[in-house]
Amino acid sequence: MSDSKHEMCPLCRANARLIAAAPELLEALRDLMLSCGALDGDPRSDNRAERQARTAIDKAEGQVTVRKLARKSWRKRKVKR
Repeated sequence: MSDSKHEMCPLCRANARLIAAAPELLEALRDLMLSCGALDGDPRSDNRAERQARTAIDKAEGQVTVRKLARKSWRKRKVKR
């Protein structure tokens, strides 16, 4: 018997699982980057996966502000045109 007041929507459940796994995901990503020597490498690396991983780590640690993300996104759109 379930109480509808306490049931979570599928998106809420997925978000809760992601939030619960976030610390382990961050630690695993850091360990992976360290093991391949990419964490201390050039932040402007040509390797897309390294840049994405570094950005994700920075976001999780609060190193990236919304303003920086918006600027980055704007620059990408400007370059593609």
